[in-house]
Amino acid sequence: MENFPDWKLIDPFVASHKPVRLECVRCGNVVKPEPTQLGKKFKGHCQKCQKLYKGRQLIAALLRDGHFPQFQAEDYQNKDVALPVICRAGKPFRVLINDYMGERAYRPKHDCSDCDQPPIPKPLPVQEELDRLEDYGYVIAGEYRTRNDKTFGYWVKCGHYDYVRPRCILIRRAGCQTCQAESQSEDVRRGLWAYADS
Repeated sequence: MENFPDWKLIDPFVASHKPVRLECVRCGNVVKPEPTQLGKKFKGHCQKCQKLYKGRQLIAALLRDGHFPQFQAEDYQNKDVALPVICRAGKPFRVLINDYMGERAYRPKHDCSDCDQPPIPKPLPVQEELDRLEDYGYVIAGEYRTRNDKTFGYWVKCGHYDYVRPRCILIRRAGCQTCQAESQSEDVRRGLWAYADS
């Protein structure tokens, strides 16, 4: 078993055509390949560990984009099973891993309409933009130049002060980044870093 360090032999070897039980040293998954399959059909990869790894990758990618996965890494089954997510705007949608990650990923087309609103075709009058920002819960406390310049203000709901580009609120309905970071599960983030360091 030198070529398969992630597996532990459970049953003694009997004959080349008799299946043997192997246990994954990481997750405890048990498989029964024939000795003649070792290195051929059986490449030494634990499917359970691979699914867990892909599930963690998808969760990390969603969190980086400000979404809130409504599933655990263990819930990932395969590329054809869509998983539930709450988007940045607070609306539910479902995502396939191939739609979101990899060379053929087409994100953010999968997001909800509030996250993917096209840019406002022409700037609104300044006072109207300020009124809209207040409607969305952000009050300007500094100098307002344009929607593309970072502007100092605070969020009414939580009281956090921040520098925000108004267009992110007007177009994408972005919320308080501090609150979003705090709301992410500490266990999920700790687990992702621990897995990346292993």
